[in-house]
Amino acid sequence: MRNLFRKFDSDGSGAITPFELKGMLAHLGVLAEEKEVLAVMRELDLNKSGSLEFEEFNHFLLVDPYTKIKF
Repeated sequence: MRNLFRKFDSDGSGAITPFELKGMLAHLGVLAEEKEVLAVMRELDLNKSGSLEFEEFNHFLLVDPYTKIKF
């Protein structure tokens, strides 16, 4: 997972910026406009830092939102 994260963290900052997220989506074949990228970022950026840290990226890939248990 960490290697995949590093692939999209192109500047090596330890976080995926909206610009890098747009690149990640394009790599996956999803061409998104800036407003769409920012909407995705708002959903995935759990700590509201403006970028995706590894833990948030990992959560996005591994947690199924349809089976999430709420306490």
